[in-house]
Amino acid sequence: MASEKTLSAAGVTPGSNSWYAYILLRETTGIKFKYVPYDSGTEAATAAGGGHVDLAITSIISAVQPVQNKLIRLIATFSNKRDPSFPDVPTMVDLGYKDMHFVTRQGLVGPPKMPNEIASLLTNAAAKAVRDPKFMEIADRQGFTVDPMPGPEFHQWAVGIHEQARKVLTTAGEIK
Repeated sequence: MASEKTLSAAGVTPGSNSWYAYILLRETTGIKFKYVPYDSGTEAATAAGGGHVDLAITSIISAVQPVQNKLIRLIATFSNKRDPSFPDVPTMVDLGYKDMHFVTRQGLVGPPKMPNEIASLLTNAAAKAVRDPKFMEIADRQGFTVDPMPGPEFHQWAVGIHEQARKVLTTAGEIK
């Protein structure tokens, strides 16, 4: 039984999103874990599929291929809503952990003094790219969720998620 032994949990190096999810899982559930870092989420998933560790904490993107190859199965996600590629997989919120969720986002960033015309050019190019049907087809096939966010909203989200992570990691004793 999980409460009677220490489980080995594969993920990506400390400081990564999977490591943060591991800390969140450990602190919220009280389950004992030994964290085993790998160079990539796919390596972590493969380690779980091969029985080298008890479980892996990785992104959906890193898990898609091993899931399709029936090497692993998805147990739950840390998103606040179910992934459209895997609608039968519950979120940790669905499982009763109302505060155990977070979403990672990719964004364009630049130096503080980047000229507005360059920032606008990049913003417009990115907005056009995420509306391109070929891009959306590739993103869907790879398991990416495309959810564009305007710059000011992305900034506000990034500040909020940073504060949330800081609180969790401070409470867990991982940072001061």
